[in-house]
Amino acid sequence: LGGNDFLTLEHWRRYEELPGLADFIVLPRDGAQAEEFRRKAQILWPNLRRCEPPAGAREAWELPLGGKLLYVPQPRLDISSTLVRERFLAGRNVDFLVPAPVIEILEENRDAIQALWGNGDSGRASE
Repeated sequence: LGGNDFLTLEHWRRYEELPGLADFIVLPRDGAQAEEFRRKAQILWPNLRRCEPPAGAREAWELPLGGKLLYVPQPRLDISSTLVRERFLAGRNVDFLVPAPVIEILEENRDAIQALWGNGDSGRASE
């Protein structure tokens, strides 16, 4: 999740169940600070337990229901899900925007993805 999305997580439907389904990797955007991230994590899950962060993560916690929460600051890259969707649907290259395994999944499921994402015409010029 982008840092801004993480800060709105409590407004997601059934967010409390998510730690049982997946780990969270939060990449801050727009100058989101680690302290703001920590404060929000403790509000969402008061029983957080710190654990050893894996390589690349600055901080890590064990969440209720078995998931992990990782804080992974990265250099700012202006890559959005909208950009990836638009480029993929237009048949344009998404290399270097998403990892290779994601590209494989997109290609293997192109028909279903096109049905879900629409025709890609958002009224914006493609890059």
